[in-house]
Amino acid sequence: QGKSRQGMEDVRKAVLTQDLDIMCLTETHVRKEDKKGPSIEGFDTHQACREGGDKKGGGIAVLTRKMGGISFTRYRPEIKNERLGYVDKERCWVTYKSQGGKTAVCCLYLGCHNSDGRHDKHNEGIYEVLSEEVYTLRGKGFRVLLAGDFNAWVGSSLELGGIPGNRHKTNSSGEAFKEF
Repeated sequence: QGKSRQGMEDVRKAVLTQDLDIMCLTETHVRKEDKKGPSIEGFDTHQACREGGDKKGGGIAVLTRKMGGISFTRYRPEIKNERLGYVDKERCWVTYKSQGGKTAVCCLYLGCHNSDGRHDKHNEGIYEVLSEEVYTLRGKGFRVLLAGDFNAWVGSSLELGGIPGNRHKTNSSGEAFKEF
């Protein structure tokens, strides 16, 4: 409980000292049955929460500043493939319109890389759903920003899609990320 309280205090300070209008949070550990997510005065909280069960971690929130002239809306597109319904708990979309145009922000969490590949299919499903959603939003004129924890090691080779200065290793999550 104390660790959670300190974490929220750190988030509150970051939002206020950096004068942020949007902040994406992963690993909130908020469960659906808890119903109450991160809260900061002057901000709305949009969240996707896992239901109970034994899967640890998770929970996603997007904090958006309440301000005149810009209205942030939770965007929750239907996932047509029932087998991919779990993706609704692994990402949270928020859209807004401003003088600069239309923007869609997605905060997401992909399963960590394990050498046995146990999260690979789970993550593939997330990328499949995101691909469709990004395609649809771009077709409607939205800029799209994806933020969160991709749990992807992409390597350090710029020629191979990595980031110079990064660790040299890649993992299956990193390969999936680069393909996406």
